[in-house]
Amino acid sequence: MVAKMKKFTFLAFYRDYDAFLHDLRDLGLIHVAASDRPVEDNEQLDEFLVKLKQLREAQKILNRQIDKKSAAPLNEPDIERGKTIPREIELIQNATASLNQQLQVSIKERELLRPWGNFDP
Repeated sequence: MVAKMKKFTFLAFYRDYDAFLHDLRDLGLIHVAASDRPVEDNEQLDEFLVKLKQLREAQKILNRQIDKKSAAPLNEPDIERGKTIPREIELIQNATASLNQQLQVSIKERELLRPWGNFDP
């Protein structure tokens, strides 16, 4: 008796491939064919994943900064503007970190000079 076959495609990690094939054979599959196509690293996919990560981080930062009580109107969605937002957020964070560092240095200097009182050099 000939039964109609169903075709399935599986993606398996290379270390688990042999065990995966043996498990399929144990389940009673009759024909298992491996694809000879190597999976290539897709640079464009990697770029998209990096951009996605940057945009998600930017979204988290912006969500923390939004004042929940004020009903400020939101800007109209703009794709080109949206692509520049992660870089702008990074620049603002770098500037804030630099200013905070300068503030800490100034506070330490003030504390060192406090015992001398007010003087005009």
